[in-house]
Order: sequence, then structure tokens, then C-alpha cells
Amino acid sequence: MKYIIVYLLSNVMLFACDNSKKANDNDQHRQAKISAFCKDIFNSEKINSKAVLDNIHMLTDKKMTDTADYVREPKATLFISSSTNSHFQVFENPKGKITALAYYLNGKKINIAEYYTNGQVMCKFTTTNEGLRNGHYACYKENGSFRQLGYYLNGKEITDSLKTIE
Repeated sequence: MKYIIVYLLSNVMLFACDNSKKANDNDQHRQAKISAFCKDIFNSEKINSKAVLDNIHMLTDKKMTDTADYVREPKATLFISSSTNSHFQVFENPKGKITALAYYLNGKKINIAEYYTNGQVMCKFTTTNEGLRNGHYACYKENGSFRQLGYYLNGKEITDSLKTIE
């Protein structure tokens, strides 16, 4: 009887470890898909709001209204991927067009972009691991031509690098 219990416990532990490994592999696979999606979206000059939202729905498992205190209306929708500890913050106008999109990983803002209602990027920024705007940014006119280029260093705009294009 003692050997049967030891045998059963060892098999249960092996099964639990195997399932844990599978869950971890699935989480890594999901994070890889999210990273590829973010690279594609945040490097695009123009987006299709419906397609972006459809993809975000497929990549995440929870949806809720943002309860953070900020002035912008309407409030953002948060699309959460619990297993990867990441989420998208999506601002939409009443017609369902994305006006701003941010991606967070481990509570840190990784990417952010603002959009015109035609899907054209208005401005896009990169951030540090701490969520501060950092590096070059670009802003565009609604027709897609450059409006402004600049640079942030740890959340502060470096005005010497600001270039407005007429």
C-alpha cells in the first residue's frame, strides 16, 4: 500500500509539472504573438480599427472599462492577457474608430500611438522599461505626411531636437 501511494504521488507530481510546462509554453507562445502584433501595429502608418480590435480580442482574455482617473472621454477599454501580464488600452470614438492605443507589459507602458479617425497615425512614441517616453517620436498630418519629429529623454522632450515640418 505504501508503494502504491508513493507511485501515485510521483505520477501526480510528474503530471502537474508537465501541465505547468505546457502552460508556460502556451504563455510564451501567446506573448510572442502579442509582441509580433505590437511590432506590426506600432510600426504601421495607418491602421484598420476593426481589424486591430479583432486581433486584440483574439490575443487577450478579459475586457473591461478603464477606471483610472483621467480627463479623456470616453474612457478607454482595457484588453487584458492575464497569462502574459500584459494589456492593451484602447481609446475609441463613438463610431468605433481607435483614437489612441497603448500596450503595457508587466505594468509598464511599452508603446503608444494616437490616430486620426481615418486610421492614419497622428503620433507614435516609444517608452523606457519604466514607462517613460524615450527616444525619437514622429507626428503626422492626416494625409500621412510628416508634421513633427522630436526626441524624448526619460519622459522629457528635448526641445533642441524638435523639428516641425511645414
